[in-house]
Amino acid sequence: MTISELSARSGTPVSTIKFYIREKLLMKPVKTGQTRAYYTRKHLGRLNIIRTIKKEGKLALGQIKDIVKVIDQERENGHTLQSERLEEQKTEIIATATDIFLEKGYDAASVTDIIKEIGIGRSSFYKHFKNKKDIFMECIQMLMEKEAMALDLRGAEDENDILSVFNQRAEEIAIASPVWKDMVNILKAATISNPTEFSDILDQVIQAKIEIYQKRIKKGIDKGILRDFNHRIVAVMVLGIQDYCTNYLLGEISKGELIEAVTDVLLHGTLKK
Repeated sequence: MTISELSARSGTPVSTIKFYIREKLLMKPVKTGQTRAYYTRKHLGRLNIIRTIKKEGKLALGQIKDIVKVIDQERENGHTLQSERLEEQKTEIIATATDIFLEKGYDAASVTDIIKEIGIGRSSFYKHFKNKKDIFMECIQMLMEKEAMALDLRGAEDENDILSVFNQRAEEIAIASPVWKDMVNILKAATISNPTEFSDILDQVIQAKIEIYQKRIKKGIDKGILRDFNHRIVAVMVLGIQDYCTNYLLGEISKGELIEAVTDVLLHGTLKK
């Protein structure tokens, strides 16, 4: 997770998360580059623990630190810590592999490239992944999970709320879109060179992406926010908008103007009322 995703899932402001890290209540994120850092389920679990402790009463920061320290010591005596470390390592491998695939493409990238970049042994890689194809699919899956989270409609109860959700999440989707498209283009290239191995996978990936949009649109219909229509058709249309708008319009208008225009058309249509 990015820090904004961690904030959304935990209900903790980004500023508070950074404060907890400075005060050593929360462990530092996994660094995958000078400007890239990711958070894991361990960070989410710690924030949930802190929130639970704070609910018990008005405790000083030092008291909360003492309680968290005891919890950490108990975990170190079991197997939980090892599992969490493996999860952190897996997250780091996926993030690093995504960068390498984007840089070199599927055919030119190798498992050796990935483990050298991270600085781990080959055995550590194979604890998590079977081969290059397996890690490549995990990279694409991670991108889809991030987008599914960004499209979450929790808290949206009426049209004004859903507009707010769209505006809050649209920028995250716009940022993720080029990476997603590049990864799918790499998959398409792999399909051309090896159709037997990748054709079905490409279709499954596209169908899974459509399903993400379809579920979120249906959720809006079920909530009574959106009118009832064929949500699969609209999901495919939204996917087309995402694939082309960022390529052909961002050079002409700003990201904010693009998000505003797309949101307006999606929610209100084009007919003059």
